[in-house]
Amino acid sequence: MLTSDGTYWPSPKPDGFGGITTSVPVAVKTRWTEKQELVKLADGRDLISIAKVNVDLDLQLTKTGEGWGWLANTALTEIPAAILTNPLANGAFEIKAYRNLPTLRGTQFLRTAWL
Repeated sequence: MLTSDGTYWPSPKPDGFGGITTSVPVAVKTRWTEKQELVKLADGRDLISIAKVNVDLDLQLTKTGEGWGWLANTALTEIPAAILTNPLANGAFEIKAYRNLPTLRGTQFLRTAWL
Protein backbone atom coordinates (compact mmCIF):
# COMPACT_ATOMS: atom_id res chain seq x y z
CA MET A 1 0.00 0.00 0.00
CA LEU A 2 2.86 2.42 0.78
CA THR A 3 4.61 2.63 -2.56
CA SER A 4 6.21 6.10 -2.65
CA ASP A 5 9.36 7.41 -1.00
CA GLY A 6 8.91 10.56 1.04
CA THR A 7 10.73 12.70 3.58
CA TYR A 8 9.57 13.61 7.09
CA TRP A 9 10.97 16.55 9.09
CA PRO A 10 10.09 16.02 12.79
CA SER A 11 10.15 18.43 15.73
CA PRO A 12 9.54 21.83 14.13
CA LYS A 13 10.38 24.86 16.25
CA PRO A 14 10.05 28.59 15.51
CA ASP A 15 13.44 30.10 14.62
CA GLY A 16 12.56 33.56 15.96
CA PHE A 17 12.58 35.13 12.50
CA GLY A 18 9.23 33.89 11.16
CA GLY A 19 10.63 30.60 9.89
CA ILE A 20 11.16 27.17 11.41
CA THR A 21 13.98 24.85 12.33
CA THR A 22 13.63 21.07 12.34
CA SER A 23 15.48 17.93 13.32
CA VAL A 24 17.31 15.83 10.77
CA PRO A 25 14.87 14.55 8.11
CA VAL A 26 13.85 10.89 7.98
CA ALA A 27 13.03 8.70 4.98
CA VAL A 28 9.44 7.35 5.01
CA LYS A 29 7.32 5.15 2.80
CA THR A 30 4.10 6.93 1.86
CA ARG A 31 0.90 6.87 -0.09
CA TRP A 32 -0.37 10.34 -1.08
CA THR A 33 -4.00 11.08 -1.89
CA GLU A 34 -4.41 14.65 -3.08
CA LYS A 35 -7.98 15.61 -2.26
CA GLN A 36 -9.73 18.03 0.02
CA GLU A 37 -11.11 16.43 3.14
CA LEU A 38 -12.76 17.82 6.27
CA VAL A 39 -10.72 16.92 9.37
CA LYS A 40 -11.54 17.67 13.01
CA LEU A 41 -8.45 18.92 14.89
CA ALA A 42 -7.67 18.02 18.51
CA ASP A 43 -8.78 21.49 19.67
CA GLY A 44 -12.20 21.06 18.03
CA ARG A 45 -11.59 23.24 14.97
CA ASP A 46 -12.39 21.99 11.48
CA LEU A 47 -9.73 21.91 8.76
CA ILE A 48 -10.00 21.37 5.03
CA SER A 49 -6.89 19.39 4.13
CA ILE A 50 -5.14 19.49 0.75
CA ALA A 51 -3.84 15.91 0.96
CA LYS A 52 -4.07 12.74 3.02
CA VAL A 53 -0.84 10.80 3.43
CA ASN A 54 -0.43 7.31 4.86
CA VAL A 55 3.03 6.75 6.37
CA ASP A 56 5.00 3.78 7.70
CA LEU A 57 6.20 5.29 10.98
CA ASP A 58 4.74 7.00 14.02
CA LEU A 59 4.80 10.80 13.84
CA GLN A 60 5.52 12.63 17.07
CA LEU A 61 3.92 15.86 18.28
CA THR A 62 6.59 18.18 19.66
CA LYS A 63 6.79 18.49 23.44
CA THR A 64 5.91 22.17 23.23
CA GLY A 65 3.05 21.50 20.82
CA GLU A 66 4.35 23.42 17.79
CA GLY A 67 3.18 20.68 15.43
CA TRP A 68 3.65 17.27 13.89
CA GLY A 69 6.36 18.26 11.42
CA TRP A 70 6.53 18.44 7.65
CA LEU A 71 6.17 15.91 4.81
CA ALA A 72 7.47 16.05 1.23
CA ASN A 73 6.63 13.70 -1.61
CA THR A 74 10.34 13.51 -2.45
CA ALA A 75 12.79 10.77 -1.53
CA LEU A 76 15.35 11.78 1.08
CA THR A 77 18.15 10.64 -1.25
CA GLU A 78 17.00 13.16 -3.91
CA ILE A 79 17.32 16.21 -1.63
CA PRO A 80 20.54 18.26 -2.01
CA ALA A 81 22.62 18.44 1.18
CA ALA A 82 22.63 22.26 1.07
CA ILE A 83 18.86 22.41 1.71
CA LEU A 84 18.39 19.15 3.61
CA THR A 85 17.29 20.77 6.89
CA ASN A 86 14.84 23.23 5.29
CA PRO A 87 11.47 21.57 4.56
CA LEU A 88 10.11 24.74 2.93
CA ALA A 89 12.89 24.65 0.30
CA ASN A 90 11.92 21.07 -0.54
CA GLY A 91 8.23 21.50 -1.31
CA ALA A 92 7.16 20.03 2.02
CA PHE A 93 3.75 20.60 3.56
CA GLU A 94 2.99 21.11 7.24
CA ILE A 95 1.19 18.21 8.92
CA LYS A 96 -2.02 19.65 10.35
CA ALA A 97 -3.53 16.48 11.84
CA TYR A 98 -2.40 12.91 12.50
CA ARG A 99 -4.13 9.71 13.57
CA ASN A 100 -2.74 6.28 14.37
CA LEU A 101 -5.40 3.54 14.26
CA PRO A 102 -4.68 -0.11 15.09
CA THR A 103 -6.18 -2.95 13.09
CA LEU A 104 -8.82 -5.13 14.77
CA ARG A 105 -6.16 -7.58 15.93
CA GLY A 106 -3.85 -4.76 17.00
CA THR A 107 -0.89 -6.17 15.07
CA GLN A 108 -0.60 -3.35 12.53
CA PHE A 109 -1.39 0.36 12.43
CA LEU A 110 -2.85 2.73 9.85
CA ARG A 111 -0.94 5.99 10.27
CA THR A 112 -2.54 8.93 8.47
CA ALA A 113 -1.39 12.53 8.23
CA TRP A 114 -3.47 15.39 6.81
CA LEU A 115 -1.69 18.34 5.23
